[in-house]
Amino acid sequence: QVNLPEDEIAGFNLPNIRAPMTSRDMTNAPDHLYNAFITYDVPGWGTQLGAFYTITGDTLIAGAGQTLSNYVPNVYAAQYDTLNVSLAQGIGKYFKVLLQGKNLTNPDIRTVYRSDYIGSDVTKTSSSKGAEFQIALTFEVKF
Repeated sequence: QVNLPEDEIAGFNLPNIRAPMTSRDMTNAPDHLYNAFITYDVPGWGTQLGAFYTITGDTLIAGAGQTLSNYVPNVYAAQYDTLNVSLAQGIGKYFKVLLQGKNLTNPDIRTVYRSDYIGSDVTKTSSSKGAEFQIALTFEVKF
């Protein structure tokens, strides 16, 4: 939580705004952030497997304000999740092949207007980043 300065508190109490508040969430700090991952090296095969899952909670992007004597509610990024997986396979003494899949859940990334004074969330933007796939061949010599 962040305490608002006196001038902002006074502005939210104006008769044309009537949205009293003295504090808000901190910007760019998710309500929660959960990470789970598992990795496994297959003994004797030179194979590495990994899966990485993240849930990012609601995050305040922009605090409420006023413009042209109108109230503008908070803007939040709504909760979303991501899943990344990887497979690395050694080939011979110097080469390695890496296969990666990123953002496999391909979540809908939404920003919403949110305030006690407007009722339920109102969608501002909605998009998705799409899944990403990569293949890499690396060569490594250690001296």
